[in-house]
Amino acid sequence: MPRSLLLERGGPLLAGARPHTPVVALEPDPPDWLAQWCRASSRPLQVGSDPGELWPPFGAGRLLDAVNHLAGRTVWVARGGHHGRPRRVVAAIRDLTQDDAVLAEATAVSAYLGATLVVCHAVPRSFAERSVGLQDALDRGRWQLSTAAGAVAGQLPAGSCVVSQLARVRPHELVGEALDADLLVMGGPRADADRTGLVLSSALHHAPCPVLLAPRTTDTVLTG
Repeated sequence: MPRSLLLERGGPLLAGARPHTPVVALEPDPPDWLAQWCRASSRPLQVGSDPGELWPPFGAGRLLDAVNHLAGRTVWVARGGHHGRPRRVVAAIRDLTQDDAVLAEATAVSAYLGATLVVCHAVPRSFAERSVGLQDALDRGRWQLSTAAGAVAGQLPAGSCVVSQLARVRPHELVGEALDADLLVMGGPRADADRTGLVLSSALHHAPCPVLLAPRTTDTVLTG
């Protein structure tokens, strides 16, 4: 069956969740709620960038190195000094064909915490100088948000709030200082990438809240 039809069904999209896989915390003292969520999900919480490694003193450059080293894994990055339970979880979706794990992780966290889930997609106000392809980008962005909302509808507790937001900003601006979130969930680096992209780098350096990086893929197979 074509992938687009699988996505429209909703449920299989959340196959991006990877139960029992570790969450790596790049922080010496992860918040209590993160440890509790991992235990409830039967997922080990690993502190440091390698199994058994003691907490290293990450500076800005070393943080990027550590995140790239952990490509393909779920990674918690502390930012903004927030350790309380998130009440507003933002899932930044670039492309659902690659970001199904982003939506799945954000949905799982929101369901556990009873938090509001905001699914965001960014479309710049113009493309190049003459806005070539802008309408197509807007239409695809709305489709992605609608598809994501349908996928999570049955995965959250009754009464949970799900918000879709099509932001008219550049993607790296979406995850920057103006973000209204207690937790940002977004795609991490690909294992085959040779450098950190602008969007990820902006989030790691400028997001006003902690960041949970979910694995990004180039060819995810959805089943169901």
